[in-house]
Amino acid sequence: MKKKVLSVLLIVCLMLSCMTGMAFAAAQFTDVPADAYYADAVKWAVDKQITQGTSATTFSPDDSCTRAQMVTFLWRANGSKAMRGTMPFKDVASDAYYRDAVLWASRQKITQGTSAATFTPDGTVTRAEAVTFLWRAAGSPGSFMANPFSDVAADAYYVDAVIWAAGEGITAGTGEKAFSPNDPCTRAQIVTFLYRAANRAAEVESLGAPKYPVVMVHGAFGWGSNDGLSGFLPYFGMFSGSVEKHLERNGAEICCPSVGPFSSAWDRACELYAQLTGTVTDYGAAHAAMYGHDRYGRDYTGKRMLKGTWDAGHPVNLVGHSFGGVTIRLMAELLKNGSAEEQAYMKAHPGEGRISTLFTGGKGSWVYSVTTLAAPANGMNLFESMPLFTSVGSQLVEEICKLAGLTPVTGIYDPQLEQFGIMPDKNDTIIEAIRGALTEEFLGHNDSTFQDLTIDKSLYLNKDIHMDGNIYYFSYYGNRMNYNAATDSYSPNNRMFPVAMPLGMFMGSYDGVTKGSFQTGYGPTLSTVNVTPTKVGAPWHRNDGIVNSFSCMYPSHYENGALVDDPHQFVNTQFVRGARPGVWYVMPEQNMDHFSFMGGILTESTATVNDFYDHVIENIVRCGG
Repeated sequence: MKKKVLSVLLIVCLMLSCMTGMAFAAAQFTDVPADAYYADAVKWAVDKQITQGTSATTFSPDDSCTRAQMVTFLWRANGSKAMRGTMPFKDVASDAYYRDAVLWASRQKITQGTSAATFTPDGTVTRAEAVTFLWRAAGSPGSFMANPFSDVAADAYYVDAVIWAAGEGITAGTGEKAFSPNDPCTRAQIVTFLYRAANRAAEVESLGAPKYPVVMVHGAFGWGSNDGLSGFLPYFGMFSGSVEKHLERNGAEICCPSVGPFSSAWDRACELYAQLTGTVTDYGAAHAAMYGHDRYGRDYTGKRMLKGTWDAGHPVNLVGHSFGGVTIRLMAELLKNGSAEEQAYMKAHPGEGRISTLFTGGKGSWVYSVTTLAAPANGMNLFESMPLFTSVGSQLVEEICKLAGLTPVTGIYDPQLEQFGIMPDKNDTIIEAIRGALTEEFLGHNDSTFQDLTIDKSLYLNKDIHMDGNIYYFSYYGNRMNYNAATDSYSPNNRMFPVAMPLGMFMGSYDGVTKGSFQTGYGPTLSTVNVTPTKVGAPWHRNDGIVNSFSCMYPSHYENGALVDDPHQFVNTQFVRGARPGVWYVMPEQNMDHFSFMGGILTESTATVNDFYDHVIENIVRCGG
């Protein structure tokens, strides 16, 4: 990130050759209204002696600049290096004042000219060109953010530059979903781009590492750093390299616990708490009796994952991918409010030992922030359109293992289902371990990931997972589907992981109504819970190949038959200024499939994945975490 910051700082004087004359305070420019969007930018540029007016009293904000002027000041900002060698452009004279600047910019790959042999020095700089120069000078950083502008074609040479500039808050476009790439870039727009880029650079430069530990929780079918598979293929990073190590190199304390890949949100929250506190996993006496499994699980005594104290004065930042997002939300709820059911059960059964401190509540301040990544807060219509998700999930993991060459390796995948009497076998391959776990012996207990991810069950659970007015919330969602107006449905684009494409197709066209019920309990406690059925239609069609984009934005729940949404606010940039606790900040749509959030399956660049997580961490740091 520092390299990008330095690159951006070098462009502070970019494009200023068109600003001639003597410098005057912005207030003296009669053609710069105090309430103009560029007024602060003009004042900043004048105060920094970056720009001058076109006369003693005018700035000429609507005038444009030439390409020669632009690269000249970019060159000067980078040290005015004398250049030797052959000029690739025939329209740049050897004695032109901008000759060295153009040659330098060409060699730095900041400009490729307007053709193989021409630079068009006197041509007007367009908005597309201006942003592209800015982006290339910053190192051509990648971005997962989806294109917010309808007039920026997906195959345009400037598309990545425009997306980056929008994500960094350098441009907001010219109107509703419009960027106007071919319009001249005016003097007002130029200084505004520079001003915003400089401010953004200063902000990022001033940010340090998170104050508190960041706990990253994997999704269904996933694994943590304690699993053998992580040594071959880290969950967060996958084929792009370890995100955990990248963030640690930048000063963050990161831990990636290993919770049950198929377990319910409740069981996973209990396992997460035990690993963070270094205690025995306690699923709760009432819960264990309800679902017919052991109360106690693995013992993490002496194996605590957090390095320091965990309490109100030393909270954690929780980050969860996919079902990991549901897991961290539930643990935060239990930390604050505990479990009335567990408390009542233990009071009625005093001989069953002590209640877990997770269920006593009063620890809401132990969590500073919650960030969910492609997390199905409201369930998935995949379970409505394709009920056999257990076999589909197994196939996905099998394909990943094949690509990584891990199919024959044994003892590196742990189902973590001892509470159900399903013991891990070190001689099992990953696929054998998964198939051995996903049997009726386990699924029949109605205490698994798969029940919790149905829309009916998810919305039911949400009514008891409350937002905390002292916690900061951020959510990210992906979409790699193309809209078909003729059928009013979505189909996968060519960047989606191929195995997920059939799932995306089902989800992108499914319309229906949920069952309005789900089963709970096991054996003598088995019962059916009736809930308000949910209409599943157009809002659910966009998806990342596994999870519906709509479901990842913010949780909802039913009250008196009507859906109620958690407080939320949509964000247009890849960072949030002035975030408040108790509100879901819904980050911009990301051009990512479900696996991109994990690092991608040979589909994403390491730099772009790391940049995405740098922004995730930036939001945590910005709010004080």
